[in-house]
Amino acid sequence: MIQVVDNYFKPGDLDLMLDLCGQLQMKAYKTEKGIYAFGNKSLPDKVKEINKQSLKKRFNFPIAKYNNYDGVIYLRKPETVLYNEIHKDNGETQSVHGTVKAKWNLLVFLKGHFNTANGTGFFELNKEKEFVLDRSIGFKQNRAILFRSKLWHGSLQPIQKDVSSWRYTFNCFISK
Repeated sequence: MIQVVDNYFKPGDLDLMLDLCGQLQMKAYKTEKGIYAFGNKSLPDKVKEINKQSLKKRFNFPIAKYNNYDGVIYLRKPETVLYNEIHKDNGETQSVHGTVKAKWNLLVFLKGHFNTANGTGFFELNKEKEFVLDRSIGFKQNRAILFRSKLWHGSLQPIQKDVSSWRYTFNCFISK
């Protein structure tokens, strides 16, 4: 299941998130394959509070059923992404973010160019074990995508480097 809503954060809350994009020191997040993104998990407590309010209001998400809401703000640039990172976050996420066994992912596009190539793709494996793009969701500021962590997904930036650009996202990994 993939759900998408625009205007996820209220205007004042979006301003807070946009300010954080410029204030946070970003560090490289790496896997054994290379650089995944640059990001910062040290977010103010207020971010968790406004995110849970937005999840409940915008997606009718049952926030009481889950205890862990691990958030990170990422900066991704096509030239710094060293590999095509189609993945599932119910396993690989632990090595990148420290989240264990995420059940849900929330991705909110914060800052960047309004462009399909800056968006996120969802993939299926074909008979030859190759990834095939099933659907894509283009970048639009304050657009949120809520999906099950077991879905194959990844940024479209490495696939379309010639037309993509930098982007900031807020990612939240939700577990019990």
